[in-house]
Amino acid sequence: MSKPLSFASTSSQSEPVSAGFDGAHLTSRTRLGATAATGLLGGVANPVLDRLAALAARTLDVPVALFVLIDPRRQHLCGLANLGGRETAAAPRTSLSHGFCHQIVGAGTPLVIENARLQPAFAGHPAVDELGVAACLGVPLVTSNGETVGGFCAIDAEPRRWTDADRETLQDLAAAAGAELGLRELEARFRLAVEATQEVVYTFDYATGHVSREGAVEAIYGCAAGELLATSDGWLARIDPQDRARVTASWETAVRRGSGRWSCEYRMRHGDGAVVIVQDRARILCDPHGVPERIAGAITDITEQRIAEEALQASEAQWRRLLESAYEGICTVDVTGMITYGNPRLAEMLGYARHELSGESFFSLMAPDSAFDARTRFARRQMGIAEVTEIRIQRKDGSTLWITKSASSLFAPDGTFTGALFFLTDITQRREAEAERQRADQALRASEERYALAARATRHAIWEWDLLSNTIRWSDGSMTLFGYWPDEACNTAAWWYDAIHPDDSDRVVANLHRVIAGSSIGQEWRDEYRLRCGDGSYAAVNDRGYVVRDDAGHAVRMIGAVEDVTRQRQLEEQLRQAQKMEAVGQLAGGVAHDFNNLLTVISGNLEFAESDMPSSLVDEHPLRTDLEEIRQAAEHARTLVRQLLAFSRKQPVKLQTLRIRDVIGNAEKLLRRLIGEEITLRVHLDDSAVMVRADAGQLEQLLMNLAVNARDAMLTPMHGHPGAGGTLTIDAAAVTLSAADTGVWDGLAPGAFVCLRVQDSGHGMDTETLARAFEPFFTTKGVGAGTGLGLATVFGIVRQIGGGIRVESVPAEGTTFTILLPAADPDVEELTPAITPAITPAITPVDPLAPMHTTILVVEDEAPVRATLARMLARHGYAVLEARNGADALHIWRAHAPMIDAMITDLRMPELGGHELVALLRAEAPALPVVYVSGYSERASAAPAGAAEAYIDKPFTVDALLTAVRQVLASALAATVPPDAVPDDPVPHDVDGPT
Repeated sequence: MSKPLSFASTSSQSEPVSAGFDGAHLTSRTRLGATAATGLLGGVANPVLDRLAALAARTLDVPVALFVLIDPRRQHLCGLANLGGRETAAAPRTSLSHGFCHQIVGAGTPLVIENARLQPAFAGHPAVDELGVAACLGVPLVTSNGETVGGFCAIDAEPRRWTDADRETLQDLAAAAGAELGLRELEARFRLAVEATQEVVYTFDYATGHVSREGAVEAIYGCAAGELLATSDGWLARIDPQDRARVTASWETAVRRGSGRWSCEYRMRHGDGAVVIVQDRARILCDPHGVPERIAGAITDITEQRIAEEALQASEAQWRRLLESAYEGICTVDVTGMITYGNPRLAEMLGYARHELSGESFFSLMAPDSAFDARTRFARRQMGIAEVTEIRIQRKDGSTLWITKSASSLFAPDGTFTGALFFLTDITQRREAEAERQRADQALRASEERYALAARATRHAIWEWDLLSNTIRWSDGSMTLFGYWPDEACNTAAWWYDAIHPDDSDRVVANLHRVIAGSSIGQEWRDEYRLRCGDGSYAAVNDRGYVVRDDAGHAVRMIGAVEDVTRQRQLEEQLRQAQKMEAVGQLAGGVAHDFNNLLTVISGNLEFAESDMPSSLVDEHPLRTDLEEIRQAAEHARTLVRQLLAFSRKQPVKLQTLRIRDVIGNAEKLLRRLIGEEITLRVHLDDSAVMVRADAGQLEQLLMNLAVNARDAMLTPMHGHPGAGGTLTIDAAAVTLSAADTGVWDGLAPGAFVCLRVQDSGHGMDTETLARAFEPFFTTKGVGAGTGLGLATVFGIVRQIGGGIRVESVPAEGTTFTILLPAADPDVEELTPAITPAITPAITPVDPLAPMHTTILVVEDEAPVRATLARMLARHGYAVLEARNGADALHIWRAHAPMIDAMITDLRMPELGGHELVALLRAEAPALPVVYVSGYSERASAAPAGAAEAYIDKPFTVDALLTAVRQVLASALAATVPPDAVPDDPVPHDVDGPT
């Protein structure tokens, strides 16, 4: 009788693997990892594997079927079916010798044993002798990723013949088991990944409303996953009420978009009541119809991250407050010594604005005797050496401070030297106090040292006035600041009184004596006045002093310092002058605009009057002379208006890339005729091809105006100049404006410029005249000899093209105008010919454009101008609709749009300008022909290329208006009919009236 089957191991000892077994495969790390990932090692039962084993036992009609996992020393039972009705003791782990699955794993192929008792290879085998196994059919157990982790065996206690169908059945069931193990492996890996990330991973099923959560649920929510509602309500209930509406709205928006990603940061309540900040990220999965089916996402606790960020921000703010409020000056520099940070105290110490320190060399702030030593010591910073030194540093106003400099090195995390940190303490007072103590010990020598120290510590002229002897002692070399030398007699009060400008003398002396006559000890006297320098010129100075009194209160001495503030006052005056010129320019532009409207009415009615005169009596008509006088006055007024527009920078400009040599060369012949034979013209041009971005016509006008001004200065006796002629010199060259030079060129940035210099040997200008040289209507000529707009026009032209102008003049010696014009880049910008021939062909009449077929909408806010326009058009057969402004034009358009063929509109109107009005109408009628009318330079804001439009400047003639109207009508017609139906219209889009 056969021995009953038993699955209890009789030995707990591991035994060697059978001969022929592939031990290397058994110990493969990949295989062992896949085996461990199933989570079934140690004999953990799996219901799915148990069911598959039972199915195999029933299908193959065997008493036992089992699944076994294999590690290098043991086999682990993970699925069992016992249909034999016998009692068995299933051991979860047994040695490899008590089974055949390790041979299946080693070979990787099925194992077929029909009668183990008759096969010598199994003689003495524990599975046969001790467990009673007679027949066995086994197949490899392979996971879905291809790793063999064990075997699946059907066992019978009686000998049996296995068929191919038996093997295929067992392999199919093993494949199903492998899929189950692969799924468990994925789940295990997923669970490990979730646990490692400390996140809550969730899914939401739209069909059931069920929510599942995995991972760090307890850490983030403060409770187990089972304690949360398995619906979305549990999630919403945890969100902080202040964030709930925002999060819900964001979520609903994402759901409406369909498949895609959603991310949101919000606060939620922990189980212990604390607020947790989380980052929620989800993926929305939809069916083919866009209906959401499932949502998968992850929630990460970022509370510590946000707290750390806030702490970092608070720390940075605290440190910044400490740095910003520190009493010491603090700065950092880079490896070259350039300042990268300076606190307010440093800027205050040095007299700079904070932004002026950024990018400044730290060594350039030092006095010369300290800079060299500081540069030498800076090399020690690269070696990480920190040290404290005393140096002298120079303030912006030229004065110097003694400071203690504590220096330490700065290194990047990788050890790279990045710069240095300096703490600067002002020790000037301490140094002066030490010097004072020394002077108290050494009497006269101390007094001398006081002057020497003061002289070294400041660039001011320091003085001491002995009121008893009326003598003044100046610090060594200090008067050289004003052009005096030590051997000159500057040591008396009389010399000083005489050196004060006569207009300031009485005031300054009176204030000084009032302070001296007082009774306060150490009373300060301060005044600003003009002091004569060694060369006879006057410098603006700020003088201050302190009164020293004896025990009886009598003034015995005064000690003070004189500071030269000439440059500062010049800059202030430049600013005031620039502001004045800007205000005058605004006024001039406004006047020119209004005057252009008046001239338009005058010129238009003048043409009406002339056209109403009988043609046969035009020459003999008594009003002919009067009308001609009116025309000449209007033309003169138009010229004045153009000059005003040039000054106010509102003159129409066409910027071109020009070679300055060509512009001057083209104008040279005209200039020679203009200045006459009494004056010699000399032109010196740089050999290089210097180019500028400017308007050619404006440049020629600029040269003419300057030449006329120079001619009059050289032919008019004044300031001792005989007025018998002279020399006019014009030269041009390329220059580069540095940052240091921009102070004297107000408004210009550093860069490449062309320097144009016009110099005459005329009578020159005095200071008062020079200050008003560019003012419009200011002239030194007699009544009727000039308008005073020549130099104002030059000023406006230069400013309009982005340049700068300076004038220098000495009475009886001449005047020099220096002009900087923006240079053009020849590698980028195309050169424009200096002379462009004008093309003014006529328009061939086209029947569809006949006036009787055309209705024109006229939009003008000035009633006289509007009436003149309408009258011009009506007299030539056009039907006219008039609009007072842009809003009125919109009402008329909505009422009469089908009959409107073109529009004439002013560019500048209240509320709704011409360009804005055209944009609104072209939204409905893209091909609407438009003629723009203006007295300003609004051409820069032209409509898109290809539109049927033209521009005319106020004032204009009837011919210019009619030409512009026919041009835009022809352009619009050409866009709607075949090319051969309308003759070519070569009239340019820019139609101006006569100049």
